[in-house]
Parts: sequence; structure tokens; C-alpha cells
Amino acid sequence: MIVTALEPAYLEPMLLRGTQRRIVPYSRAVEYASRRPALEWLRGSRLSHAEVDASSRLNAHDTRALDRSPVCAITADEAPNQLANWIRSGIPVVLDTSFIPKEFVVERLLGTELELSPSDRTSWLSRFGLRH
Repeated sequence: MIVTALEPAYLEPMLLRGTQRRIVPYSRAVEYASRRPALEWLRGSRLSHAEVDASSRLNAHDTRALDRSPVCAITADEAPNQLANWIRSGIPVVLDTSFIPKEFVVERLLGTELELSPSDRTSWLSRFGLRH
């Protein structure tokens, strides 16, 4: 799991493709994490007319639910407890600070259970761990 400010579209071809790695935005300040699904575009697309309307996969109730749901379910600063749960289950969680604004208080990502260990190789990468 990689906590980062970079958009997944940039990381997918060089870091995610062919792996089990996933991205968690550090906060809603990451553009895609603050977005809602583009349902107006979907309603006007060929997909909407050819598949969605014909199969009724998106009825009015489903569409209202999607309108309220963010594209990204969680961010690291909203759910440090989820980061801790991943670590407890054996999933490595790292922090890429290369594009996180300097004024962001990284402690917001730690909650009460986490600490950071800096990488020996790079100044912008740290590994989350559970506090002892």
C-alpha cells in the first residue's frame, strides 16, 4: 500500500501494473480523491444509451447513491486506523512524500497507533509501522 499525493494514473504504468500494490491518497487535497463520479458524462455517453439504459444497471436509486459517493473511498488522513489494520494483516504500507506539500502535518497520518521509519535509500520514502 502506497500513501502518496500522486495520481494513480501516473503511477499505474510504472509502479502498480502487474503487482498487488495499491494507492491511498494522503488526503482529499489529491485531485481524484476529492472527485465524485462523472455521472453527467456517463448519462450522455454511448455506454449510457447502449448498455446502462437497456440493462437498467443504473436505475435512479443507484445513480443517486453514486452522486453522493466519492471516487476514492478513504484517504490516509481520514483513516489512519485502516493503515494500522493493513499493517496488522501483513500488508506493507509506505509513505511517498515526494509531492506532499511541505505545510502538510504528516502526524495526521499516524493517528494513535502508527510511526514512520525513514528509508535508508531515499529521503522521500518512509515505512509505516505500529507503535510499540
